[in-house]
Amino acid sequence: MSEKAIQLHERSFDHILMSASALDLLGGTAGVILAILGLVHYAPTDMAAVSCIALGAALALNGGLLATERSRVMARAHATTLEAAQFTGGVSLEAAAGLAAVVLGILTLLKIDATALMPVAALVLGVGTIFSSGVLARVNSAASAKAEDASADRSASGEAAFPIAFHVLVGLSAIVLSILALIGFVPLLLSLVAFLAIGVALILSGASVTNRMLDRSRPA
Repeated sequence: MSEKAIQLHERSFDHILMSASALDLLGGTAGVILAILGLVHYAPTDMAAVSCIALGAALALNGGLLATERSRVMARAHATTLEAAQFTGGVSLEAAAGLAAVVLGILTLLKIDATALMPVAALVLGVGTIFSSGVLARVNSAASAKAEDASADRSASGEAAFPIAFHVLVGLSAIVLSILALIGFVPLLLSLVAFLAIGVALILSGASVTNRMLDRSRPA
């Protein structure tokens, strides 16, 4: 492969990673804004449903986009066969959770028992967020693969650790909130809080990958 073709290949891959991070940023921001509107009692049921759809769409599209580039993500991240399998499983579950959340959000907009559907959506998104933490780890590794030296690479890994850990914490919190909601504790309120937290996690993950890509593009 010629040097020009390799450069085009690299630019194409960088564009994929930037697109994936942009989806996280946009979906997370929309989810946060809509959840806050619901929490201040502005059409809370509709805001919860649309927030759920925005977050679900971000997870589904992100998972689908990264699934198409799985081999290149794994190659750049220097992943083992087991890590590649875990990444594939994480991407699939992230996309499936996102699609399920979109469906639940649409059903809620159609006035089908929001107090039952929104906690289930929060549970689904919480599980998807936990699995997406592994995906985020591999994507961050791929995004910073061309670090100039070991110390820079360690610094990038350290900066990426917080959003990954935050994903896991938020996912677990969303699951706990959804369970409380399902047993009758202010279901819509707890669902909105879960959506807000998941939106913040998506914003952090999108910002993390974007920062890695910008670091790579800066001249030494």
